[in-house]
Amino acid sequence: SLLDNKILVGTDRGQIFEATGVKTLTKLLESHFGGEICGVVTSPSSSECASCGEDGTVRVWNLERHEQICVRDVGGRATSITYDPTGKRLVVCVQHHHKDNTINLVELDAITLKELRRLETKARKPCRVVQFSPDGRMIALASNDHNIYLHASANLKCRHVLGKHNAVVQNLDWTSDSRYLHSTCAGHELLFWDAERGQHMPGGATTLRDAEWASWTCTLGWPVSGLNALMDISCVSASEDLVVYGDLTGNLQLARFPSPETPWRHETYYGHGSRVTSLAWSSDRSTIVSIGGGEDRSLFIWRLVEVNNLDV
Repeated sequence: SLLDNKILVGTDRGQIFEATGVKTLTKLLESHFGGEICGVVTSPSSSECASCGEDGTVRVWNLERHEQICVRDVGGRATSITYDPTGKRLVVCVQHHHKDNTINLVELDAITLKELRRLETKARKPCRVVQFSPDGRMIALASNDHNIYLHASANLKCRHVLGKHNAVVQNLDWTSDSRYLHSTCAGHELLFWDAERGQHMPGGATTLRDAEWASWTCTLGWPVSGLNALMDISCVSASEDLVVYGDLTGNLQLARFPSPETPWRHETYYGHGSRVTSLAWSSDRSTIVSIGGGEDRSLFIWRLVEVNNLDV
C-alpha cells in the first residue's frame, strides 16, 4: 500500500516480506518452494506436524497457530519423514543432490531440527515411506527400488532387506506389538512380513487377520476393501473408527472405519489443486493434515468438527 508506505515482496524461496520505509523488513510467510512436498507427519506428543520436500527442507509447523516453527536444509531431496514414538526425534530419507543413487537416513532433533546422525542406506532409489515401529526399536523404509529396508534405531544400521514386491512400495504399517508389517505397492500387491526374522509371510493375510495394527495407511486389505471400487485413491489414513483418503483429483473423503463393503457413506472435501499425496491425523484426532502433489505445493489443516451422514 503506497498510502501506508508498505510494500509486499515475494521471493523464489517461498517467502513473503513486508517492507516498511527503507529500513524495516518483516517476514510474513515462509513455505516450501520448488518441486513437490513429499511427506507430512504429525507429532505424537504435541500439536505440531513436520513436512519435507524436494526443495531439500524439513519444516515444523504449529497446528493451532498455523505458523512455521523452524526449518532445516538437509542437503538433498527429502522424500519421506516420520517422528519417533516419543516425538523427540525426526527421521528423514534424503536423496543426495549430486549423487542420484545415494539415499541417506538423517536423524534430527524434533524441536531444533539439529542434525544428530546421518547414514547412507542400501536403498538405490528414493524412499516414499519411512516409519518407526511402535516400540521405537526399528525403522522401516519403503523404496522405489521395490524393497523395504529395516534399520535398527539405536545405530541406524540396516538389519533386513525385504524384497518380494514387483513394483514401487507405496505404503506400510506395523502391528502394535512391532513384530510384523504389511505393505502395498504400485502393482496392487498386499504383502506381509515378519520383522524380527526379516522374512516374507506368504500366509500372512490368514495369520494376521486378527492382528492389531498401530496404523492403517495401506490402500488394500479387508478394512478398506469397500474403497477399492474407486480406482483414484492415492492415500489412506485411519484413526479409530474413521478413515480419510485422498484421491487423484485433490479431494478428501471421510468414511467409517473399517469400510469393507461397497457402497459406503462418506463426506467429500475439496481444496487441493492436484492429487493428495499424504495424510496424517493429529494425536488427539481433532485434526487431519494433507499435502498435495505436483505444483499444488500446499499443506492443508482440516478440523474434525462433527461427523454426519456416515453409516456406523
